[in-house]
Amino acid sequence: MPKAKTDGFKPWEAADVEKFYATHPEGSQARLARDMLLFTGPRRSDIFRIGPQHIKGDVIEYRVGKNDEWVYIPMHPDLEAVLEVTKTDHLAYLVTPVHGRPFRSAAAFGNWFGDMCAEAEVEGRAHGLGKRLPSCWPKAAIATAN
Repeated sequence: MPKAKTDGFKPWEAADVEKFYATHPEGSQARLARDMLLFTGPRRSDIFRIGPQHIKGDVIEYRVGKNDEWVYIPMHPDLEAVLEVTKTDHLAYLVTPVHGRPFRSAAAFGNWFGDMCAEAEVEGRAHGLGKRLPSCWPKAAIATAN
């Protein structure tokens, strides 16, 4: 049976971002994840792997897990400010809240981020946040590998 055509994941609205910010303060892992997703737009299969070794001046560069292509993302000034004060002892910025270690999989990260969205009473998830990128950062020159 063919799959029903849908519009995909619900894009975040400005009010969703505000609710998330109100629930998760600066310095929290939830806020860091949201900022990284919003200002870079990667797949959840890539976001949980990004760490300090991927920052080259004012560019974030890494190989996309889906197709092994290089991606170069200009660093947004707001994200740069957040990452400058983020301390990590790991190769990834995002770590689990319980053990303080990097997430083991995209699913683990996605489930945790879904819980953070539910705490903020936001319907959107990590995938829908990437859809918000063009309207929050219209001058972005992001090279993506699809």
